[in-house]
Amino acid sequence: MPQVLNTSLGNKTVEVSFIGFFLGQSDELLSLINRSLPELGLQKMDCYEMSWVESTVFWANNYPVGTSIDVLLERPKGPTDNFKGKSDYVKEPIPKQDIEFILKELLKIENLWME
Repeated sequence: MPQVLNTSLGNKTVEVSFIGFFLGQSDELLSLINRSLPELGLQKMDCYEMSWVESTVFWANNYPVGTSIDVLLERPKGPTDNFKGKSDYVKEPIPKQDIEFILKELLKIENLWME
């Protein structure tokens, strides 16, 4: 979710955070990410290892990490929210000058909120 922040120097910057799902051990993920994108500074404490069914609890119900999978047995009370998601793979990288243009445009927005 991108958000515009004021830096300690009085400048604006765009901060972006990502929640991702990696099928494998966190050590393997750290090796891959830090080799390809070392500027992210991903650390082991940024990662949560869990089973597939535990990830279902995390993604589908917004429960905190570590919530028992027994919550999947509970029936919702009242109306439920509907959600449809879609994911895709990058087929062509976005050129650097286009990313710089997007970031400059984001800095012009006062109240930026995306999800």
